[in-house]
Amino acid sequence: MMAYATPDFWVAISFFIVITMSYKPVVKWLVERLDARAETIRNKLDTARLLREEAQHIFAEYQRKQRDMMRDAEEIISHACAEAERYKTEALSELQRVTQGRTTQALSRIAQAETQAMNEVRDLVITIAIGATGQILAENMDRERGGALVHQTIQELPLRLGKG
Repeated sequence: MMAYATPDFWVAISFFIVITMSYKPVVKWLVERLDARAETIRNKLDTARLLREEAQHIFAEYQRKQRDMMRDAEEIISHACAEAERYKTEALSELQRVTQGRTTQALSRIAQAETQAMNEVRDLVITIAIGATGQILAENMDRERGGALVHQTIQELPLRLGKG
């Protein structure tokens, strides 16, 4: 029998023809699908690259802002330290001025108290001396001699008062 007469041969030939005829559209369809898939992947990669570049740009901007803020913070801290030092210096000089003033007042009050005490002691000594002098004069002086002494003192009074 001939190989052409068997149904298996014609099924194989038909199968081969169908495969041959459908090969080109199937390959074309597969290539289109693969190209579409490649284009989708390429678009996603481009989008990812753009997002990455944008993220890097934003990150660099935030780093710059952070450096600027750190510099500003350092300037603020430096300024605050300088102000604190200035306030400290002013407070110390004010304290020294107030202390000096109070010391001067205290010394003045002490000097006034000493002067007042000396005046009181002098007045007391004068009072005691006048009393003792009066008692000694009363005991040792007669009328005539006392009158002459009073008369002489009255005449010397303008010289002692600085008018003569």
